[in-house]
Amino acid sequence: MSKVARLENEVVALRHELAALRYDRDELYRKHSKHFKRCAGGDCCKFFRLDNDKASEKDLYIAYLEDQIKQTRLKYKQQMGDVKNSASALESKLQKVRQEICCITARARQVDKLKKDVEVLKAKLQRRNMTIAQHNEQYGELMELISNLDHQSTLGNNTSNPSNSCSQMRAKPLLSDGCGKDRKDSR
Repeated sequence: MSKVARLENEVVALRHELAALRYDRDELYRKHSKHFKRCAGGDCCKFFRLDNDKASEKDLYIAYLEDQIKQTRLKYKQQMGDVKNSASALESKLQKVRQEICCITARARQVDKLKKDVEVLKAKLQRRNMTIAQHNEQYGELMELISNLDHQSTLGNNTSNPSNSCSQMRAKPLLSDGCGKDRKDSR
């Protein structure tokens, strides 16, 4: 049970007790009203005055408890306001962190995509270089074959004129980029 609830229960209990004491006091006054009139506030009435003093002390105590309850409520409201303010500040910081995480995630995705693209391009470049190397090797073999044929044709030059046919059969060299385009200077 919280402190406020305990204080409220105590105030309620004291109010009931105070009401019971006042009721008893009023009943005593009614029963002994003749005696009080005769006594007129003498020593014999001190007992009843003490009861009245106790009632006023209880009233003061009840007022004190009510004041404590009010102060406790005010402190609670103030603390709740502080908690709400700090919670809203934390929420805004958390929102900023979430935005930064989203930005970092997007950048990481872009970096991953670029890495994959670079790997694909490297693989394509490697295949291209291999193809060019194969074509250059074939071109070299073909040129060697043609030179052998030219050499053989020069040895047997008297029988026929195969050098003209061999020179026409020469393959055109590949460019460094692997294209077999005709060059103007290679004709």
